Amino acid sequence: NAPDPELLANSKMALFLTPDAKLVVVHGGGASTNATALDTNKWYQVTVKLQDNKFDVLLNDAAIITGLSVKQAGVANTLASANFYGTGLIDELYVSHGDPAYAVPGPTAAVPALPDAGSLADEELTRVNAWLSEGSVAALTGLSQAQINTAYLLDSLSENAVDPVESYTFGISKIEMASPTQLNVTVSLTVDSVAKAGAVNGRIQLQGKVALGDAWTVLGSAITPSFAEFTNGSATYSFDIPAGGYAFFQPLIVP
Repeated sequence: NAPDPELLANSKMALFLTPDAKLVVVHGGGASTNATALDTNKWYQVTVKLQDNKFDVLLNDAAIITGLSVKQAGVANTLASANFYGTGLIDELYVSHGDPAYAVPGPTAAVPALPDAGSLADEELTRVNAWLSEGSVAALTGLSQAQINTAYLLDSLSENAVDPVESYTFGISKIEMASPTQLNVTVSLTVDSVAKAGAVNGRIQLQGKVALGDAWTVLGSAITPSFAEFTNGSATYSFDIPAGGYAFFQPLIVP
């Protein structure tokens, strides 16, 4: 059903289907219609991505209309409410500062602005903001983005504040070759001279090289399936090593 004209006049954006089941997006420049008709007997995932008074519309995670301007109704960069009516059905409505396809939900409370948010990939930015939200961090005074990134990876928080990491040591303490393509590796981590206890916000990725003088190669298959967790500064994992004669290994903590 087409939106009510009065309601539409006071909306930032609107989406509806035409009688021939084509998706229409109403925006600041008028209205845009997607050429492909939808099967109204099927479910579709519709995503609206809003940033800086521009928005994109995605259908089943594929962008169909992008770079649209919102209608300037109400406060800029703010969606205060939504109105649903007509003969369609809606299920699993998701609203977040992040992407619904991400493995982690976005922050649930206001978080301080990062010094250089643009230096982070979208999903990493969502994870860092969610971490700040969970820790009830109110300010990041005097911290650089690099300090925040390191504190996030090592989960360094104290009394609702990011605790800057002065120094940390991370490396392999024991290595055992279970087969030519599988290694059992024990890594050790100390943060500011204290043995790490608990999880970090990253996975352990191995790099390898064949000869001592070679450059390090990231071994794509040699990564923990989830975030690493330490007991008294130690954690042991099994890694699949690709063929190629790798003989030297180095661990990384990656987002």
